[in-house]
Amino acid sequence: VDTRCSGATGCTKIEDAHKTRSGTVVESHSVEWHPCSKDLLLTAGFDSVVRLWDLRHLGAPLRCFDDHVPKALAGAALKHIHRPRFLGADGARIVTSGQGCTRLTLYDSATGAVVSRGELPEECAA
Repeated sequence: VDTRCSGATGCTKIEDAHKTRSGTVVESHSVEWHPCSKDLLLTAGFDSVVRLWDLRHLGAPLRCFDDHVPKALAGAALKHIHRPRFLGADGARIVTSGQGCTRLTLYDSATGAVVSRGELPEECAA
């Protein structure tokens, strides 16, 4: 996330938000702003990891969520888009699906812990 954009344009640039362990940069395709905090946002790319960012501390994501895809696909380049969402008026939970699985995963946004997981009859990434 890069907020060095000119203040006159009022934009925020997202660059290199999804860099894999090997250093490959994967495009971000989904951004979800926290419902209560102007400094927190979620990003998702084609790398299976959902990242929670604090715009006041851009050196690294605040949290990374990757337990929503099968372990065999963890870290792999994905073909389907998943769109994580904050849940609740306070954004206390994050829900996301993942490619290659039939589940929705609910995370605690403060701790990163899996709160719940639900199975669906077919793959839910779209």
